Amino acid sequence: KKGDFKQAYDAMEKAKGLEKKGIEASVGMIRLYAQNMEKDQRTVGELVKSADKEFKAANEKEPNNPRLHYFMGLCYKMALDFDRAAAMFRVVLDMNRDFVAEANAEWAVIQKIQRAAPGTAIGKAIALIMKIDRADVSALFDQEMDIEKLFTKRGPKTYDTGFKAPTESSTRFSPESTVKMEAATDIKDHWLKPSIETVLRLQVRGLEAGPNHTFDPDKLITKAEFALMLEDILIKVTGDEKLATKFLGATSPFPDVRNDHYAFSAIMTVTSRNFLEADKATGEFHGGAPVTGADALLAIREFKSQLKF
Repeated sequence: KKGDFKQAYDAMEKAKGLEKKGIEASVGMIRLYAQNMEKDQRTVGELVKSADKEFKAANEKEPNNPRLHYFMGLCYKMALDFDRAAAMFRVVLDMNRDFVAEANAEWAVIQKIQRAAPGTAIGKAIALIMKIDRADVSALFDQEMDIEKLFTKRGPKTYDTGFKAPTESSTRFSPESTVKMEAATDIKDHWLKPSIETVLRLQVRGLEAGPNHTFDPDKLITKAEFALMLEDILIKVTGDEKLATKFLGATSPFPDVRNDHYAFSAIMTVTSRNFLEADKATGEFHGGAPVTGADALLAIREFKSQLKF
């Protein structure tokens, strides 16, 4: 947990030497490999090979151990190998002994990710996040939706008819270069800075910088906020401004969303188009709930599918 993997591996190797029966130390080693992947993605390939070797040896000793298969599934999941992860969780479910509830929950997440089929490394990594933030959704719009290309190909044409000063000027003074401030001052060292700058430039509603020029990249987004973002992109791409007011005065089908809710129209738009879903059991939308990476990816996939992009 401290990230001291040298001591962790040494301790687990000692455990393997002391363990006369059973495979608990091997399971522990596989869990260490998975944790190490989370800390350092650069070594994933070698760590997976080591985990595979550990699994093979343990599986020969106890071929029907659900704990072994469950944690190997988590290891493959962390390595972004979703097919092999799903296969491991499926084995646990078929055994129908221990770790059934845990494996079922993980298998459901993996199925969502597989349906969403993220096409980029960033998309695959964000797919595993249970609560995405403003930086994460910016990356998904940029990398998975390819929003800039979408706006270029499908967005309404705009024409700049404003006055333009002569291109040549006798003065050397340039206000633009001397007083212009960065759109967001808190993303300088963020690993997703390029994607954040893209959505800022395209002015996606809900992903603007604040008046103090901060973006708050780590702030979690809610389902209602995500609905607003999707609606705004849809309006910009289709040029259909009426979408923003289409459901004004309509009766809300959701017991937890009034028709005067700030995001009601957006929620109606995204659910009627199957970008996002309400709770099948209760009919609630859960607008204040966080958004998982897998659900965001599914929404983007459906969005692109309907636009044939």
